[in-house]
Amino acid sequence: RLPVPLFADGGIVLPTDVAMVMDLKADGAIVSQVVFQVPDPARRVRSMVMAAAHFRNPAILLQFVEDT
Repeated sequence: RLPVPLFADGGIVLPTDVAMVMDLKADGAIVSQVVFQVPDPARRVRSMVMAAAHFRNPAILLQFVEDT
């Protein structure tokens, strides 16, 4: 591990993208501006936050993936 935080960026627009980078040991994800162009951006962002918090629990993650 590096002594500095690692944030992933580039093409992160879905909760599954967030879960994947968190599983790859990133400390955080910088989401694309495309997220704010979907019909319900608040719902998408909430799902992405929950994906980051529960990326190790597929049952919970699946709820948020199907929600978006």
